[in-house]
Amino acid sequence: MVLTSALPLVLLLVFLVSPSTATTYDHHYYWTWYDNDGGSDWVLVANPASAASDLYFDLAIAGVTQYLDAVPGYAVGQIPPGSTASGRYTGLMGGPVDAASITSDRAITSQRVLWPQGGDSLEEIPGTESNHLSDHFYWTWYDHVSAGYQNWVLVSNPGDTAVWCEITIGGTLRWSGTIAAHDSSAQTFPGVIGGPVEVEAFTDSLHTGPAFVMASQRVLTGNGTAFNEVPGIPASELTSRYLWTWYDQQSAGASDWVLVANENVFSVYYEIRIAGVLKANGTLATGQSATPQFPGAMGGPVEVRAWTDAYKTVPANVIASQRIIWGPSFEEVPGFGTGQASSAFHWTWYDQQSPGVSNWVLVANPNSGTVYYEISTAGTVRASGSIYSGHNVAPQFNGIMEGPVEVRAWTDSSKGTPAAVMASQRVLWKGHFNEVIGMPETPVAVDFPLVNATNPTTPVKLIFIHHSTGENWISDGNGNLGSSLTASNYFVSDTNYGWGPADLDVGADTIGDHTDIGHWYNWFAGPNAATYLTPLYAESGQHSTYTRMGSDPGGSNQIIMFKSCFPNSALEGNPGDPPTTGANPLRGQDAGSGNLTVANAKGIYNDILPYFAAHQEKLFVVITAPPLGSFDTNVSQAANARAFNLWLTQDWLLDYPYNNVAVFDFYNVLTTNGGNVNTNDLESVGGNHHRYLLGSIEYIYNQGGNYSAYAAGGDSHPTTAGSQKATGEFVQWLNVAYHRWQGA
Repeated sequence: MVLTSALPLVLLLVFLVSPSTATTYDHHYYWTWYDNDGGSDWVLVANPASAASDLYFDLAIAGVTQYLDAVPGYAVGQIPPGSTASGRYTGLMGGPVDAASITSDRAITSQRVLWPQGGDSLEEIPGTESNHLSDHFYWTWYDHVSAGYQNWVLVSNPGDTAVWCEITIGGTLRWSGTIAAHDSSAQTFPGVIGGPVEVEAFTDSLHTGPAFVMASQRVLTGNGTAFNEVPGIPASELTSRYLWTWYDQQSAGASDWVLVANENVFSVYYEIRIAGVLKANGTLATGQSATPQFPGAMGGPVEVRAWTDAYKTVPANVIASQRIIWGPSFEEVPGFGTGQASSAFHWTWYDQQSPGVSNWVLVANPNSGTVYYEISTAGTVRASGSIYSGHNVAPQFNGIMEGPVEVRAWTDSSKGTPAAVMASQRVLWKGHFNEVIGMPETPVAVDFPLVNATNPTTPVKLIFIHHSTGENWISDGNGNLGSSLTASNYFVSDTNYGWGPADLDVGADTIGDHTDIGHWYNWFAGPNAATYLTPLYAESGQHSTYTRMGSDPGGSNQIIMFKSCFPNSALEGNPGDPPTTGANPLRGQDAGSGNLTVANAKGIYNDILPYFAAHQEKLFVVITAPPLGSFDTNVSQAANARAFNLWLTQDWLLDYPYNNVAVFDFYNVLTTNGGNVNTNDLESVGGNHHRYLLGSIEYIYNQGGNYSAYAAGGDSHPTTAGSQKATGEFVQWLNVAYHRWQGA
């Protein structure tokens, strides 16, 4: 079989982890193709300096043995610890590629592809171990329609007998035929776009039995200037839960899709989360795919989960990947099943030295607790430290070019117990992007964060700083928040107009009179903050009408809830404005000061965060300001309010390492109703929500507009229906935040 010379040249690197001498091929690693036709192609084999013995290695391409250049003083194919051997096979093109390590331990292998000849598109593809060969592979998508795209589905047969293969796209059989022993097939389907993509292999055309093959997709974009290859996901490795280290729809030139495809004969319900925040969900019919993007989002880890229905009755296997366009390049990264998470990952190479290259090693922590990590290159520890739950690190090592690369993680710095992490390398090579997941060692179970929505077992003291909307929300006969919190074992106190000491910063009225966004600076960061907070923490009085516990459990308030009123949703500026730094004209000012902008409001919340970090004995709960009715605002202000509250809920705490701050999006909850202002959508599947549901926090914000759905008669105060929806979603949400803070 002959592939056109349009397919890329390959740089293949192989190294061994913990080798020991053996006399038989204990491990094989496969790729679908090798191409040095008219290009430059090297095979590199590295044995780490920490290895206990020499590595013995053979390579075959299309069934023909190839030889490495000998390390001086050693036999061909023998590589001592700390040494590297290489080989170059001028004019050679073919497949499959079989890297066989003569050792009882696993080897770590990859292909590095530069495209076109003399070009700048870099792609790295880990080798597929023989135990991951399959008779059935999947991908989320195929595209031979988009401008500048060419797409091949490659199937390689490493066996000694011919196999029968079938390729299906979107449920339609596109190709079937025989692949000879030690041969490959590359099929392309001009005019076809869609998914899922499926490859099946059999011993013959009668489907008598399964045949084990290797399969990948190769994609040229930019009219042949950029190359990507992604191996298929074996059917046996499909799962209901996938991870990636990162998502970026914020950097200049980056476009990022998370794809979920349903290969089942039944519908599935899926959720996509970034850094723990629900970004998208929905139902996929048989053969259907979802391809959402999240403009402005950047962070990780990324998680896809799927079930048989929206009630999350039974987990359902799906196919998932990220597809990324970065400048002139295209990259697809298959989802990493959580069952493959490990405490150790390996790559063949690291390069932060060559001209035009930037190289990051990303490590993400999906566990409920902190992990300790180390990143090494060529046996030297380059970075180490702690990663908080749901966070990640992405160091670079300037001036370093060497391999192998290793990531290891433990539950703490004593390095006694391995901890599961997710790790990848991201590389920008002269403007082209590549991401490759590390090759994992033994799987380690992820200790996923538990979402505990039960009531506290002992009374917890809580105080709520509010004005009129908060009074309606907390009061019996209206929002019923106070009585609902009492029933959930919270001892509730509150402040209202006229509460507390004189406001020494404003110079008029009491501090309780001032609860606009700008005033939070005075409360928590200003020079008189202690004057206000000391009595706040001791307050056990009641300043609204609600049912609460008959006796005070004693002690200071543990939970501090605070909320501004709806005039604070009349934000000027632009939705994407960054936070104001340094002197902020909104400090100490009310909503009508003329300084209420998106940038200044973000800056205020950044100003008060250090105080929260210094007082982890308290749980600080930010309640976003409620939306304005359409009659009280305009399109620009409403869009700004939506963007600001999304930032506050999703982005503000991304780099905050502690669990003592939480944001409830009261604004969002009040932007959809059940048909009219007096009917809420509390238990509806549709609508906007911020709630605990079936084992996780659900945050849906794209099902309605940016105005209040509960404003009536020219009044932006929410109706009773709106306040009661907020209560119904808040109480269990608060339980989750409380237990997360307590570490339970």
